Amino acid sequence: MRGSLYRLVKRVIDEWDPVDLLSHAPPDEYDPEIREITRRMTPSQTPEELAESIERVFITYFGEAYERPIEECLAVAQRCCLRCPRRTMMTVLHD
Repeated sequence: MRGSLYRLVKRVIDEWDPVDLLSHAPPDEYDPEIREITRRMTPSQTPEELAESIERVFITYFGEAYERPIEECLAVAQRCCLRCPRRTMMTVLHD
C-alpha cells in the first residue's frame, strides 16, 4: 500500500517541480526525495510538520540550488494531505 502513497506524493512533487528540473531531466529526477518524504510521513502529521519535512529533504538533497519559501512547501503538504486523508494514510503506513 505504501506504493500508492508514493505515487500520490510523486504527482504532487512533480507538478511543483521545486528545482525546475523536469523540463530537461528524466521523469524520475525527484524519486529519491519523494522516497525520503514518504518515509518521513506519519498519520498524525500536520500539514505544517509535513511542510518542514519537505523543506528539509530538498535542502539536504539540493543545498543552495533549492530556494523555495516554506509557504510553497506548506501548499504542497496541504495538497498531499487533501489527496490522502488521514484514515487512508493510516491504512497505507500500517500495512
